[in-house]
Amino acid sequence: MDICLTEEAFPLSLSNLAAEHELSGSIGPLVIPCGKCAIVDYEDGSTVTLPNGLDIVGRLHFPLTANVIINTTAVFVQGQLDMTEPAPNNAVKLTLYGVEDQYLYPYTACSGQHDAACMGRQNLGTKPIAVAGGRLNVIARSPDCHSWTHLVEHVSDTELEVSPAFAACVKVGDPLLIASASNTWSDEKHRNVAAVNSATGMLTLDAPISTTTDKLPGTNGPGEPEFAVEVATLSRSVVFHAQNDNPQTQIGGHLIIFHTPTEPQRLSGVRFDNFGQGGILGRYPIHWHMSDVSPSIISGNVIVNSNQRCVVIHDTNGVTVQDNVAYKTKGHCYITETGAEENNVFASNLGVRTELLYFDNGQSDSPTAPHEAATFWIRNMRNEFYGN
Repeated sequence: MDICLTEEAFPLSLSNLAAEHELSGSIGPLVIPCGKCAIVDYEDGSTVTLPNGLDIVGRLHFPLTANVIINTTAVFVQGQLDMTEPAPNNAVKLTLYGVEDQYLYPYTACSGQHDAACMGRQNLGTKPIAVAGGRLNVIARSPDCHSWTHLVEHVSDTELEVSPAFAACVKVGDPLLIASASNTWSDEKHRNVAAVNSATGMLTLDAPISTTTDKLPGTNGPGEPEFAVEVATLSRSVVFHAQNDNPQTQIGGHLIIFHTPTEPQRLSGVRFDNFGQGGILGRYPIHWHMSDVSPSIISGNVIVNSNQRCVVIHDTNGVTVQDNVAYKTKGHCYITETGAEENNVFASNLGVRTELLYFDNGQSDSPTAPHEAATFWIRNMRNEFYGN
């Protein structure tokens, strides 16, 4: 929605907008106005609650100085949402909550008003992050930092060797996911990093790893290099999280690119926790919905504890899904939904512990269907899958 974007020299501050909105007593969402840019100026870890949602019609920018927790019921992006990776020791957490359906009021169709009488309004369910005609420009992780790698060598009970390039992006205290090395799909390991040597690629763990064999398989052995276990980092300094406040605990948040063709979306370096809504079709952690050609990149993200699926491309072409990690998710994970999707790329993604979905969504991963859960569900071979 280019008409509402701006590069003005004197942007608004989100703290001032939030204070003014609260004083006004408005029952509508906090709006970043058309033609205006707002800067997230919270730098002290403050918690900000926006009970009626956030509607970005202009531009909202999270600079590297942002250090904030935002609690809200919905986020609508009709303009542009910018995020950069927060500075060291800073973090951005967006928490969605609520049990009531949230409505999108398209800026043009509803004349900029949040009026229930507007015929163009769209029900997007509970806890949505919805991009509708707008643009995500979320680059919260360096493209030089990969989300996962293959183990080089299990040196000792508390030492793992990985590539120096991967180790250079790991910090002390980071949680590691070490994929199963056995015939048991749920035999993954969790350890935190106690020390890092980025020159040698040596990671020292906070606790020993016990295995049924002497060592975990790495590219240096034991066994063939192709069977080396995967090691992933699960931490991100930007987190999108949903509360478990619904009586049905399978109802998390969902992010949807909603009927938004041609706009290049960029979503990189975010941890999605408790997203997806079990049994509700179209409610997934990351979902491109009927957006025709979308020259977009989803990379370097972590999806954990998903209640339904992971990254879903639905009647959309030209999306690149690269270097993402999905862990402990339910139902099909990385999927093309109907078979009409073409020219999408799924490259170097990892799925660990893909579990069955126990809520009926009417599709093939439902308990009333064959009840299967595929980490990669491929409906059309006119898409590229490699390195996964």
